[in-house]
Amino acid sequence: MSASSVVGAVSIPFFSFGITFTPQNLAAHVLLASPFLVLLFGHLYLCTSWRRNMALVLANLLLWCIWLFAAAVMWYFQAGWYGVAVFTPVMAGIAGLLLLASLRIREPA
Repeated sequence: MSASSVVGAVSIPFFSFGITFTPQNLAAHVLLASPFLVLLFGHLYLCTSWRRNMALVLANLLLWCIWLFAAAVMWYFQAGWYGVAVFTPVMAGIAGLLLLASLRIREPA
């Protein structure tokens, strides 16, 4: 789920919002997709049980809602790099907190 989220977060703006494909736009959308990379890191290396992985899947869904809001706001207001500078650390922080919360899930002994 997280790997497809990274690919989707990078490619959706080019297809849905009609943004031209330039290296600058690609870099901006890769930065905006970085919270999904945080969750992908959690899936691959930190969460070893199905319960923790399921918590990350739910975190992924929540992060999609936040990402779609951020993408729509940036498209509507034409925020550019200022929007990337605001939304990327906020979403990465939320993804990090959700990852830490998923690590707190206790497993049966």
